[in-house]
Amino acid sequence: MDLRSAARARYWFGPFVLDSPLALAAPAAAACDTIAPVLRLDWHPTSAAIDSNWTHHWRDGSEIVLSLAHAGPAYWLRAPGIADFLLEPGEARCLMAADAGLADPATLEHLLVDQVLPRLLAQRGDLLVHASAVAIAGCVALFLAPSGYGKSTLAALLHARGHRVLSDDCVLLDAAQGMPRVAPTYPSLRLYPDSLGVALPAVTATGPVAGYSAKRRVPMAASPGTWHGVDALYVLGDPREAGETVLIRALRPAEACLALIRHSFRLDLGDRVASTRQLAQCSRIANRFRPSCWTTRAISSTRMPCSTRWPSTWPTSHADAMANYDDYSAIAYTRMTDNARCTGPFVRAQRQAIGEGSVVLDIGTGTGIFAFLACQFGAARA
Repeated sequence: MDLRSAARARYWFGPFVLDSPLALAAPAAAACDTIAPVLRLDWHPTSAAIDSNWTHHWRDGSEIVLSLAHAGPAYWLRAPGIADFLLEPGEARCLMAADAGLADPATLEHLLVDQVLPRLLAQRGDLLVHASAVAIAGCVALFLAPSGYGKSTLAALLHARGHRVLSDDCVLLDAAQGMPRVAPTYPSLRLYPDSLGVALPAVTATGPVAGYSAKRRVPMAASPGTWHGVDALYVLGDPREAGETVLIRALRPAEACLALIRHSFRLDLGDRVASTRQLAQCSRIANRFRPSCWTTRAISSTRMPCSTRWPSTWPTSHADAMANYDDYSAIAYTRMTDNARCTGPFVRAQRQAIGEGSVVLDIGTGTGIFAFLACQFGAARA
């Protein structure tokens, strides 16, 4: 079947409407008169030029899964052996270059909704995060983790217990209006057959994820174009290090910020303006969670059995959320600064390295004590 012969249709992708010449299974359909920002998807007559300079590669182990090349104000993304995508962030447009007669529709859709479109939006200034989102007892929790750590399985187990899955792979995060809020990109679960059989054994209506994957796509109820307030953020630990007990500890805002950056989608990693914007967005979100639901890290949640009880209530105060966690208080900072074993090596290194007129960058300055010392040792600026 020639995919280029299909009629155009409109779909929801987060708070955007995607105008597409390709029939899509995962995103919810949007009415023709829907008023929302539009992303446009079209066909491109040719692939990237043979002499394209591929400046970055995303890998799965040793295998290259995506490559990036600059094309003036646009970018080429290549999925080797499958398709090339020309991304035009300024025009909010993506053009596909693939053999329309041979390309697998499910594989093209998977690349578009799970890789290409999130990176296009990220380059335009939005924050797209690799996470699942689940509505639990009136609250919305995000679960961040690399592929293979069990985000989708955990979301499926929670769905089996009656909690609503909003997204299992990618969400758009925003805190411009105050508290963090999230818009799911599309409503479905992606599960391997063994996980599907354990978490959702009664589900039979599934579809393929991609021609190269055994995963199955499970449709979920849609709430297209809807923003949801975010109440909690969990970062799943490495399942290879997990025991049988579910452990949860609080994260400091700085840790939450780094986790958001680590799990965010990016296109042009050499774009300093985009990097600065991403840091500001992640920092703003990490610092704006309500004290009643502080940022946490779930370790071994990937092994959570179906019988595990979800907490009946969320923490009621910042003190409760941070219980049993020794955060950096003013007293702790004072003790650390006064500890010669802790600060002495840095002081000696500064004395040796800093000369008259040096410019010193104190990363993670904290109290600023080392910046002050740098100036005392002769630095012109610190």
